[in-house]
Amino acid sequence: MPSIIDFIADLTNSDLQFLARALAVAVASSIVCAVLGCYVVLRGMAFIGDAVAHAVFPGLAIAFVLQANLLISGALAGIVTAALVALFSQHPRLKNDTVIGVLFSFAFGLGVVIISFAPGYAGSLQQFLFGSITSVTLSDVITVAAIALALLLLLALIHRPLVLATLDRELALAAGVRVGTIEIILHVAVAVAVVISVQAIGNVLVLALLITPAATARLLTSKFGVMMTIAPVLGIFAAVTGMYFSWGYGLPAGGSIVLVATAMFFIAFLLAPKHGVLRAAVARRKNLNPGVKKSCTAVVAGAAAVCVFAIATVGGALSAAPVAAQTREDEIRVIGSVHADAVSAYVDKGKLVLAGAADVDIDGDGVIDRGSRLDPGKTVFHLASQAKQELPDDADFEFLGKPGENVWLAPQQQDQSLIWLGFNTEDESVVTAVGEGAIAVKLKSVKGPGALEIFQHGITGPDRLFSSVTELVSWQMHAPQHAHANWAFTKEGVYYLTFEMSAKIKGEQQSASASYVFVVGELPDNLADLFVADGAPKPDNGGDESGVDPVVPNVDHANHDTSPAQPDPLPEKPADEQPQVSAPSPVQPQPTAPDAQSQLPSAAATEVCSPSSDFTRGHIDLFNVTAVGRVATLQLKEDVTGRHILREPEGVVVSVGEHARTSIPAGSPGAGSGYVLPVTQRHDLPWPGWDTNDTRGSSYTDVKISIESVRGPGSVHLFTQNSFGGVRSLLTHGGTGLPGVIHEPRPAHTHAQWVFTHQGVYQLRASAQLTDLSTGATIHTATRTYTFRVGDVSLADALCGIDGSAGTADSRRVANEIPVYNETAQQVKSGAQAKKNSVAKKAAAVQLGAKAAEALKKQGISPEEFAQLSPAEQQAILDRLNVQTGITTWQAAGLGALGMLIIGGIVYGTAQILKRYRV
Repeated sequence: MPSIIDFIADLTNSDLQFLARALAVAVASSIVCAVLGCYVVLRGMAFIGDAVAHAVFPGLAIAFVLQANLLISGALAGIVTAALVALFSQHPRLKNDTVIGVLFSFAFGLGVVIISFAPGYAGSLQQFLFGSITSVTLSDVITVAAIALALLLLLALIHRPLVLATLDRELALAAGVRVGTIEIILHVAVAVAVVISVQAIGNVLVLALLITPAATARLLTSKFGVMMTIAPVLGIFAAVTGMYFSWGYGLPAGGSIVLVATAMFFIAFLLAPKHGVLRAAVARRKNLNPGVKKSCTAVVAGAAAVCVFAIATVGGALSAAPVAAQTREDEIRVIGSVHADAVSAYVDKGKLVLAGAADVDIDGDGVIDRGSRLDPGKTVFHLASQAKQELPDDADFEFLGKPGENVWLAPQQQDQSLIWLGFNTEDESVVTAVGEGAIAVKLKSVKGPGALEIFQHGITGPDRLFSSVTELVSWQMHAPQHAHANWAFTKEGVYYLTFEMSAKIKGEQQSASASYVFVVGELPDNLADLFVADGAPKPDNGGDESGVDPVVPNVDHANHDTSPAQPDPLPEKPADEQPQVSAPSPVQPQPTAPDAQSQLPSAAATEVCSPSSDFTRGHIDLFNVTAVGRVATLQLKEDVTGRHILREPEGVVVSVGEHARTSIPAGSPGAGSGYVLPVTQRHDLPWPGWDTNDTRGSSYTDVKISIESVRGPGSVHLFTQNSFGGVRSLLTHGGTGLPGVIHEPRPAHTHAQWVFTHQGVYQLRASAQLTDLSTGATIHTATRTYTFRVGDVSLADALCGIDGSAGTADSRRVANEIPVYNETAQQVKSGAQAKKNSVAKKAAAVQLGAKAAEALKKQGISPEEFAQLSPAEQQAILDRLNVQTGITTWQAAGLGALGMLIIGGIVYGTAQILKRYRV
């Protein structure tokens, strides 16, 4: 629930202009209806407001059929009906309420008949029945304000004769007042006021806006002039307060305004200075005998206790429980054991925003969509129970708890059975907008049953990034950057995490935050309970807020190293502490032909002496294996100059700067000192890995990348680490030193720790063997040459004499096969979509039920045809056929009547008690 200050700030927010427009229309409608309501209440003609509200219905129906202006058509219908009421009421044998009943029923029946000829009317009609105040435009505001001002001026001009005709019709006639004309003007004015209020509150509830503030004012004063002053003030208060509750709790605006106005009426009914029931009872209490006094005191105390209890119960429900308009269960996506960059940055229309991303089938076509954008307000990130681990007896991890205690860990290195959580700033919109600037990342709050620690683990030990219990310096990212870390939760349950990113977007400093829902352990039965009405994560789940909101002190970020700390000792741990983990991904993007930046060189150009590309930083898949049919190639893929740019490795140099040199603790590969490329990305260093996902174009998906030889001044080590320390080999020989073989039994995308022990130029020769596990057949790629420049050294003639013609020929053959593969893949995708549609059709036929299916059948619409329509079109058809798939109108009316019966019983009982004791 936002504070009043937040609400005022939202009203002035240029991105929320609809809120200010909605409030303006609500206030204008409340003022004019309240003033008119004073005359209506005084004349005892409240029924006319209800009649006019329903009389606009045929005008709306005609507008739908003829595609005319709804406001003008509704106004004309209301004016005509009001004028007819005033005219027929002049007959001496017909009373006002009789005429209203006849014409009201006629108008509504006519509207029902006309609307049956208007297909697809349901959405817009609902706005006029129940209001759609947040959809008003600036022109609507101007129109409503102008009409409201005109009505007020008209009432000012006819005020005296109107009051006279209201108080004494016969005296007015004797005084020469044209009573009939005055009454027609009043009825027309009521009709116009109703029409301009329809958008704010809907014509079903507009009677409350017309009558309730005036009736409340009538209880507070006996003077008509004062009443006309108090009523619009009450109307304005109801409009503003109702909008505040609507905005804060996600409630319907019209209903909120009516509830506030009605609450003021009940308060005045009980506590008005002269006419309030309780005030009168207190004034007469001194005349009662002691026994009766005690009884009255008990009744009043009991009533007060019931009111306090009811207010506390409703208030608690509104603040702690989701409201009826919350995110639907079927809209929520659970992200489990997949690659998920939970905190991802985007720039939408020049504004920095945070969302999520994951490798999921976002469009339901049966194909995994890599890096699909997710709405945090409709996403649950799930860390399964098997993530539970026992903390080691290691001083480096004391910040997580005592040795032997349990944590639930989403590891930095992907485990196929658990979610793989990360941060991402690789979206092109961010790269373009941020440029070379830094992006500060902050964990603003953690609410849940336990604490949270997010840390990376490198060759020198853990580096804490975020904590829910300890203040840490802010963490910096750059664009493009992609980082994974260990996420450690101390207890199972539901957590609400709020992250913030700050950066200069095209020179303007901006910040964006988002809240995310994480479930550790078993998923709750009702996921919708985790969210509030507007789709944002619910503030908390009833648990305690863990620790404190991390407060980030001002620090000099320019010299803050965001990579794992260097160089605390790292104890050796058994290699089998955790299962062998690479970074396999279920994703398979379709291979694409090389673009202009990655055109294949001719055979004559494969011998080079100077690099075509020299990468000093960025994401590089050093060994990118692609297979289509029985053809395979080994290339280099980079995200430095674009997105997934393929290059022939013989013309590329990967440069590792002097700033990568660090001390390496004893017991770690390359102990002493060396040049380290960490397993998590540093923005100022290359981030080399390997990717075999592009083998899905064939059946040869079991890949062995053989690094056949290493030529250079020192050793090269390749390995990864367990979450709680310890080196783990990624090579089939069990060690860390190259040469060696990397085995990926299924398509995967993996990054590792690289250590070069000495400065100089290194060249790795590598090839790939691909196996079809169903047949045992194998295919091979040509041997390719990869060059690293480590430290501040010259390449000299290192690239001279390298022949990449065989590899280039492989790439050409794969490129020629890609169009055939893409066509086949599209056919598979279409088949998956057709299968999905078939399932959806069957599900729709079952969910419709017999009544709906029968109604559709009469209209010549099969359930399968119905399933192919959009949700809006489906609901429009059901509404037109008067078929409900959920609670029916009659059921809703019954519940409303039951509620009114209960309230009436309470009021009647109170009145009988007061009458019995003569108060």
